[in-house]
Formats: sequence, C-alpha cells, structure tokens
Amino acid sequence: MIPKSALLLTLVTLTGGLGLPSQEQALRSIFPRTQVETQTIYLTAKELKEMKELVGAKSKAVHRVHTLSQKGVTVGIAVTDVHRVRSKKSALVIGSSPSGKLTGVRVIGFQEPKEYLPSQKWLAQFQGKELNKELHLKKGVDGITGATLTSRATVLATRRALALQSILKSRETKNNRHDPSRSTP
Repeated sequence: MIPKSALLLTLVTLTGGLGLPSQEQALRSIFPRTQVETQTIYLTAKELKEMKELVGAKSKAVHRVHTLSQKGVTVGIAVTDVHRVRSKKSALVIGSSPSGKLTGVRVIGFQEPKEYLPSQKWLAQFQGKELNKELHLKKGVDGITGATLTSRATVLATRRALALQSILKSRETKNNRHDPSRSTP
C-alpha cells in the first residue's frame, strides 16, 4: 500500500509554485458538494493486460481512485494519475461519470517547464469524451502547439482513467455474480 504521506509529498513537489489546485480542490471543482472515498487499487496481471489493450500503452498496476457520491449514490469516479511527460512528472485528477464519460481534467502537479503546462481551456475539450477511437491526439483531441509530449501524455492519462473505470466496473459485476447474498431468487 502506498502511504498517504508519500503521495502528498509527491504532489507537493510536483506543484512547483505554479498556483495549481490541490488534489482536494481539483476533486471539488469537478464534483462539487460530494463525499469522497479514496482507495488504492491493485490490478491483477490479467487486468493489466486488458488495461494495455484499452489504453494502447503499458500502465502501472497501482492506481489511486476516488469514488464521489451524493446522498449515498455514486455520481462519479476520479483517478489521480502521476506520469512522466518528457523527463519530469505531471499529476492530473481525471473525473468521469458512472457511464464512462469524462467530466473534468485538472492539473495538480507539473515539473516540466511552465510553457508546456496545459491550460484549463485546452483541458476542457476532454469534457464528455469516452474511451473510444476518437480519444486520441489529432483525432478527437487537438494538440497543444509546441507541447506535443504534454498533449500525448494527457491523452494517455485520460485513456488510463477511463480504462481503469471500465476494468473496475467489470470487477464489480464479476464480484456481484459470485456473491450469493446479492443474487435474486
């Protein structure tokens, strides 16, 4: 299990004085007035293979996932994705609806030069996108002029978040089928 203090230290290091929101602020801006339950998710070897197929690139086995709810009903899922852009790291909070549509992307950490930092206006184009062939650079996503690596890394992060949501949904369905207390007579 990843200690919470290690994740926070990583995120604080990534902000680099750029005035970026905290993880909590990012979650609240995507999903206002919600309760947050955070978990560390560990993917199996089979799930990692599925993730690679869905994303089109390798993924880590450990993910930080936030379930957001209002009055006990899940209204969204968010993933904190820390990844390398070129030689330095970036951290995003990526929100999606229960149906698998992106609801928001926020940068919470960025160690690359600030001229490569994606603007909120650019990130807004992800709103409503789903995990499909359009969620690729130069297809359904416009790039950032002069920041191709940032554009590419952000698209891959959104694909990872949506793929993870799909895998977790499959995992939940499978668990419900094997849990006799949840079956109907």
